[in-house]
Amino acid sequence: MKMGLFFVAMPVMWLALASGAGAQELSAQEVFKQVSPSVVVIEVREYPEGKPSRLVASGSGVIVPSRSENGNLVATNCHLTDKSDDGIFLVRHGESSGIGFMKGRDAERDLCLINTLFPDGLGENKGSSIKVGKDGKVIYKKLPTVRVASSQWLEVGDPVYAIGAPQGLELTLSNGLVSGIREYKGTEYIQTTAPISQGSSGGGLFDAQGRLVGITTMYLKDGQNLNFAIPAELIASVPEVGKNNVQPAARTLEPVPQPVEKPASPRSRWVEVGSSDLSTAYVDTQTLQRNGTDVTVWTKFVLDRPKTDKAGDTYDEELRLDAYHCASRQSTTKFFSQRLRGSLVWSHEYKSYEQDRGSIQPGTVGEAIMEAVCK
Repeated sequence: MKMGLFFVAMPVMWLALASGAGAQELSAQEVFKQVSPSVVVIEVREYPEGKPSRLVASGSGVIVPSRSENGNLVATNCHLTDKSDDGIFLVRHGESSGIGFMKGRDAERDLCLINTLFPDGLGENKGSSIKVGKDGKVIYKKLPTVRVASSQWLEVGDPVYAIGAPQGLELTLSNGLVSGIREYKGTEYIQTTAPISQGSSGGGLFDAQGRLVGITTMYLKDGQNLNFAIPAELIASVPEVGKNNVQPAARTLEPVPQPVEKPASPRSRWVEVGSSDLSTAYVDTQTLQRNGTDVTVWTKFVLDRPKTDKAGDTYDEELRLDAYHCASRQSTTKFFSQRLRGSLVWSHEYKSYEQDRGSIQPGTVGEAIMEAVCK
């Protein structure tokens, strides 16, 4: 069975919609109230014949947007899910429990997806029973999902919040700052001072607007406040697996992977592709996605001198989400924002009826960007 990619079912605008949210910061209490209904506990259990079930491992997960009618898509860590021999999990959400099945797996980035079914009515109160429809089929609950934002919006010093279940303590909140963007084994990670403990793995790292920016995944054993999360935008490109493609790892895996070496020094994910008299253009290599002859990519224009727009706002950087149509040498802008010294000034997500294709003119920065991403 060939592996597909989730960005087919969850398009790039799934990410841009969240990224274009307002810049008003929420308090820690407001962030927790907003996102905690989307954080779950994942348990890997064994069921010995004639004996009570035994807990093998537990961790956290975050419910992310999905087009599934019945299931809830949960993002978590592979080092947790790989401890299951059959790719089946018990998922707890408050007083409710559901059954989860492996949906996607990216072992190199330690990012896995579980499709979870929560029978409506089960576990809601004593004496409750599973609800069924007129057709006799079980009714499943759709749980609230988080908004997802790209880690490219983060700056060192930004406040972030980690929510998970360390040591089985469900819905535990910790706060900290973004302390760096580090590369480890070919993938960039968000380094944060927000504490991450065993059981926190697979939980969410949220920004000050309550948007999911990372999935907490590891910490340095001998370090202090050296905790890491995988960027949330990578969820959209996790390869899908079939039931026969699940490859559980050995039972001897540690609950939290401990890197034996420190992550490398920061390296920018942005690659310079062209410049003009007014600005220098960069493309984000981490989130570039290709669909046939079309390429969707975030582009950053760093201005030589700050500008002032018609509303009187000053900005020194533009960030765009563009789809480059390589075959026709055209582009479509889907999202646009202005930033001043890294802080969001103004943003706009273009509705489908607002989007308009434009031709790429020869000898322009646009042509340089198109040539770079199309090749």
